[in-house]
Amino acid sequence: MYARLDKPIYHRQLQIDASRAKYRSFYIPFDDRYEIYYAGGLGRNDLRYYKSKELLQIHLWQESLRTTDIVDLVQNMILRESPSSTDLNLGHPATSDTLGEIAAMEFLFPVSARMTYLQQSRQDQNGIVALSNKYAMPHLLSKEH
Repeated sequence: MYARLDKPIYHRQLQIDASRAKYRSFYIPFDDRYEIYYAGGLGRNDLRYYKSKELLQIHLWQESLRTTDIVDLVQNMILRESPSSTDLNLGHPATSDTLGEIAAMEFLFPVSARMTYLQQSRQDQNGIVALSNKYAMPHLLSKEH
């Protein structure tokens, strides 16, 4: 897989299990490539989510190199995620991770589908499991978003 800058993206699995890992996924940008690392033992839906998150983080990072007002972009994205948040000085790694999570959730479970789901009032545990299975995303994320 190649990013927009024609650099290959390599996916690697860590030897540590996801249940013991401090981070379930992260990427490292090199001059000639990107390497994305995933904790071992992730389920199919979890791996799909973390792959989406990391790939979208790389894309957002590349887009940030093109924008002239990244601070405004980041502030607006964070405010959308947490309207009560007043501390916007998260630092680059936290901001990048937050934006990657938002982008992955929108990619996997678009807002139009979320609104339809909420209008149908299927918010019980069984509905969440069915929703997670339909969109192939981790069950916990269905509850949070």
